[in-house]
Amino acid sequence: MIPNNGFLFILKPRGITSSQLVQKIKKKYNFVKLGHTGTLDKSAEGLMILPYNKYTCFSEKLLGKDKDYYVSIRPGIFTDSGDLDGEILKSMTKNELKKFFDDNFNLIHSSILDIKKWTSQIPPKISALKKDGKRYSDLFRNSTFFEVKERPITVYFIEDINISYLEISFKIGVSSGTYIRKIVQDLSDSLKIPLVISRLVRSKIGSFMIKNSQNLENLENNEELKVFTLDDIYPLKYFEVEDSQVKKVANGNIVEIPLSKNEDEFYLNNKGKLLAWCQNIPEKNTFKYLKVF
Repeated sequence: MIPNNGFLFILKPRGITSSQLVQKIKKKYNFVKLGHTGTLDKSAEGLMILPYNKYTCFSEKLLGKDKDYYVSIRPGIFTDSGDLDGEILKSMTKNELKKFFDDNFNLIHSSILDIKKWTSQIPPKISALKKDGKRYSDLFRNSTFFEVKERPITVYFIEDINISYLEISFKIGVSSGTYIRKIVQDLSDSLKIPLVISRLVRSKIGSFMIKNSQNLENLENNEELKVFTLDDIYPLKYFEVEDSQVKKVANGNIVEIPLSKNEDEFYLNNKGKLLAWCQNIPEKNTFKYLKVF
């Protein structure tokens, strides 16, 4: 039996949108609510964490987690979208590419390593970001002019670098909100050769690994659904409240608990049942409810 609330680790396949993935899972398991903790492009694949029913309130906590990716790049073409689905704007022949890579191998390698020094980027115009309530990608495809503001990023590591004129690949760890597609576009500009992402796999969200995810196709073939609990995802201290206080919590009234200044966020519980998610306000010697269950 599937728990009433929980988190799913799903491996999104290439070729469907994040929204389509969510709708497929929601329909199959008849969830009242099913959220996500960060989208992936249609052409990308990898780990998505989907909270369902009452636990969708925790989506924001996972949205801000750092991410790890495996990146595969095809030299020789550059598209308007930064991936293989876009319109080709620039290209080079294999002979031109081979000569460039033979002559500039060290430059290519050092340029990839230099990505770790990048501290900001201008997000791509084909993205899920919004301006005035409309997605960048929709504005772009409708040929609507709009400006994109630069924003800070952090690149934690780049490793397992492989370079040839046929393919460049590496693993990369970045802060939330960093667009790998734009990193590849900027690398293309830096090297002055056309590059495009040929494969992008999100392998990690925070400390959560892709190896723990379930394949969508297997679930559609009725593999047993694995559900992660709140303690698996966002463990906090629990304070047990008396039976007489349960109704007060349900009504959003503050109750007496032995709270210290060391507690930032916590849960209220009664006989093993989660009642509320709370935030401490030590300067006022009280707390507020982030979510009452």
